[in-house]
Amino acid sequence: MEDNISKDIELLLFISIDLVNSTAYKNNKSISDDFSKLFIDFYQFMPQCLYSAICTVSENYPDIEFDYYDHLARLIKVIGDEVLIQIQLNSFNDVPIILVGLKKAINVYRNKYLKNTILDLKATVWTASFPIINKRIRVPIVLAKAGNKEKQLTDYLGPSMDIGFRLSKYSTKDLITISLEVACILSLAKQSEKIFKEEEIKIIHNKLEKLKGIYSGQSYPIFWIENLTNLEKARKDIEGDILNPNLSVTPGEIMYNKLYHFCKLYINKINNKYLLCEPYITKTNENNEVITIEGMMTDEHRQELNKYYIVKSISSFKLK
Repeated sequence: MEDNISKDIELLLFISIDLVNSTAYKNNKSISDDFSKLFIDFYQFMPQCLYSAICTVSENYPDIEFDYYDHLARLIKVIGDEVLIQIQLNSFNDVPIILVGLKKAINVYRNKYLKNTILDLKATVWTASFPIINKRIRVPIVLAKAGNKEKQLTDYLGPSMDIGFRLSKYSTKDLITISLEVACILSLAKQSEKIFKEEEIKIIHNKLEKLKGIYSGQSYPIFWIENLTNLEKARKDIEGDILNPNLSVTPGEIMYNKLYHFCKLYINKINNKYLLCEPYITKTNENNEVITIEGMMTDEHRQELNKYYIVKSISSFKLK
């Protein structure tokens, strides 16, 4: 079984994009053509649209190193009216670029493929670290037909994945829900303030909500990236006065200080590094050693990695 669990130390970004009103669309008897074409287009072109938008945004910030191949928007799962996309993170600065690209991709896709329909899009974004908190598994699929080779299915399991899917409940066509770890990365990424200010993007803190089965019933903070040109429209779309000035986080130095402080306090409150920790990013150097390049790996994770890696230093490991 151990051979089916990846030992790679990595931080991956996941984006869930849903077609809103898809059930009503499929049950609309006035639609003469086959509705399946629209879904096939969605599965095929939404990841392409996202990748293209991310690349375009990255070109506006040439001082930020951005590897186009590593940042392919990989479609890893299709679930009815939802696509799940995975992107590898090489730097905290990747995240603001990807979020701006996501916002632009949603608007482009709306205008090109969903115009004059009742359909819309909503998105949820989270990160998951591997292999301690979450597991990337390879599931062998044995085909019944004689002569066929065994194939493998890759899937992602763990608390961060569960939280991501739970958070999709709070996404709307105007608000992109992001996880606490994504909010934490934005507070740490050196280019977040510059990019978000130029792109006129705001982070909105809603409130604490209990997510089923998550953190033994402790409430979880809901953060949004607004996907509007007019924030007032969002106020009308959401029930309750959630955009209280005391909770709203706006671009600027104070914003990022407050955001990081909030995230750190919450992580400490959960107090279980096998469930939640500050994000960190690693890379493999020319000596085949895995080194931490951003963030700080926890002692608990370092000890756990002793099973698979030779600990070279506090931030350097080599696979046994």
